[in-house]
Amino acid sequence: MPYERGPHEHGYEHSAPRPRRRETARTDKRRSKARKRTAPPAGSPRVAAALRTPGPRRRRSPVLLIAVPLLALTALLAVTFVATSSEGFCTRSCHSVHGDDVAAFAQSTHQRTSCVTCHIDAGAGLFGSAAYRLGKLGDFGSTLFGKVEQPVNAMSLTALSMSSAQCTQCHVMEQRRVTPSAGIVIDHAAHEEAGIGCTACHNRVAHPEAAITLEIEGNAPKQDFMAMTACYRCHSLGEAWASEYRAPGECVTCHTSGFDLVPPSHDAEGWYTPRGESKGHTVAFMAEEASAQPAQAAWDAAAGGGGKPRTLVDVPPVAIVNECDTCHLAGFCTDCHGTPIPHPDGFAAAHSQEFTAKDAAGCAKCHNKTGAEANDNYTCTLCHHPDYDPADGTWRRRHDDVIDGGVNPLESCYACHAETFCSSCHVRGKPSTPY
Repeated sequence: MPYERGPHEHGYEHSAPRPRRRETARTDKRRSKARKRTAPPAGSPRVAAALRTPGPRRRRSPVLLIAVPLLALTALLAVTFVATSSEGFCTRSCHSVHGDDVAAFAQSTHQRTSCVTCHIDAGAGLFGSAAYRLGKLGDFGSTLFGKVEQPVNAMSLTALSMSSAQCTQCHVMEQRRVTPSAGIVIDHAAHEEAGIGCTACHNRVAHPEAAITLEIEGNAPKQDFMAMTACYRCHSLGEAWASEYRAPGECVTCHTSGFDLVPPSHDAEGWYTPRGESKGHTVAFMAEEASAQPAQAAWDAAAGGGGKPRTLVDVPPVAIVNECDTCHLAGFCTDCHGTPIPHPDGFAAAHSQEFTAKDAAGCAKCHNKTGAEANDNYTCTLCHHPDYDPADGTWRRRHDDVIDGGVNPLESCYACHAETFCSSCHVRGKPSTPY
């Protein structure tokens, strides 16, 4: 092997000698034999496993494993929320039973507002809104098979259950100019302090029914809480209140000075004419009584039995209020007529014993429409002797025939007339008062 000098001798180093060709061949031959001795036979499991063993794999990020499905779910929910929030979905796909409400909605100032803006709680949030939609799936079966009772929302409970937040999310009251009808004064602050929500009064803003014809079988007009009778669910003249609210009912509370307080009905012909045609006010009062009494009984029964609906504003139905009582105290009729009005049970049988001369003037206001005086001989005659004609004197000519026909004056005539009544005419020749 040639001698190599160190770097300290010449400052450089010789490279290692290249191996000879014969030595290289022997080395390659030894390596080949070694591989043959250690290599497993072809087709063995070790070879198969070696062939199947993948190369180094890149680990996937856990963020991507969560983010991709979450994004897909979010997109699906967003599309679902948009679709189920549209007016078309609410009114055509599911709520076919609200056909009349849809027609009314189309006539309102809110017709371009999404249904869910009002009908889902403004503070519900994403999960609350989703829960509301899922809850409505329970209505699908009854709607599909026509099991929905009409009218829907008969007592306008939706309006009584809706908070003011549903309205103020769009209407900024601090910047809104309130414009009530002429002659009306509304203290919105007082209502707000009492917890009265907007829709407790403005319940038909989004669904006005005045301009539509109800077409669904069994449906009926909804109550309008802007009517004066609806106000008197809370207001009163001071004798009794329909609800737990105690609001004053005097005219100046809600009306401006100089406002004509007489309703148009009172000016109609036949409403009231002293000693003339006056059945108009009687018919109206009796109709109010017929409507209010059953509603009051149903409300009392529901309250006593715990069946009264739970709402944000706890007020009874509008039908419970007698419209006459919004302006007149309960004693108004009695003060005018001088006797309980309507006449109580048993009045017809007993009034002859209780009748006095001073009562004739009161009776004449309704029962005597022909006499020139309030207390004259026509007041009772026109009611008790229907055949009597004061111009012709028919009863005067035939009353003796009635007596001759078997009528006992003691049992019939003297039930109303004094025993001297006959002599006033037959002896003195001048009819006296009929008592």
